[in-house]
Amino acid sequence: MKNIIYILALVCIFTSSCVMRNGKIERISFNNPAIETMEDVNTQRELLADGKRAPITLLINAYNNSNLNYDVRMASLEALAESKDPLVIEAIQKSIRNAELIDLDMMIKSVSLLAKYGDSESIGALTSALKKSESKIMDLREVIVNAIGENGLVSSLNSKLFFCSFF
Repeated sequence: MKNIIYILALVCIFTSSCVMRNGKIERISFNNPAIETMEDVNTQRELLADGKRAPITLLINAYNNSNLNYDVRMASLEALAESKDPLVIEAIQKSIRNAELIDLDMMIKSVSLLAKYGDSESIGALTSALKKSESKIMDLREVIVNAIGENGLVSSLNSKLFFCSFF
């Protein structure tokens, strides 16, 4: 039986690109189209529901692509939520760990440009942005703390917060 698997693996490697997952040989394609629209997301979601694994990489790439429309990125994340694949969990952990999903660069540049105009009417927009950004950050922090608590890591959080308070 092992010899048959080895032979199949060799044939697969020489004829196309393959990967072995959970004892099964799966073909991977490097010609996958990138996700750009909601229709693309729905197509990949259907393939994922049919047990295909190829859509996982496409959906992860779309989720991480800050150049894509927000709705497409959110739909990609929701499609990924239907999978318990380790790649999905790892990708989400990476994004959260690095706070990559918060597009502060655009906000900082916008505020800087607005300040350069020197328009006193901009003060209202800037103070409103200050209030809303603080509120959003506090909401985000609350969700993060609650998620830590749900995972049973409250003691770990307390020790890290205690350690961070000295620095």
